[in-house]
Amino acid sequence: MTQKQKSRSATHPMSRGSSARETLRGLRGGYGNLGRRSRKGPKDWKRKTKITKRITIQYKCNTCNKIKGARYARRLSRVVIGEKVAK
Repeated sequence: MTQKQKSRSATHPMSRGSSARETLRGLRGGYGNLGRRSRKGPKDWKRKTKITKRITIQYKCNTCNKIKGARYARRLSRVVIGEKVAK
């Protein structure tokens, strides 16, 4: 048994013509669902980047100079260590 050859319109029924041709054929007007034209483009539903960066904090002992890392990385924009000293 051989398989039937499908044309492009049968295989991809959502890819029939451009938006300009759709308006000429009268398929873009009115209210309600617009099918594949209802959703945004693929660049709009890609994930946006984050503003802050994950920082791994390391603690150092003043007496023995051993360094130990924090348990988990924190997402911070800036790190303030110690108290602010006036000049």
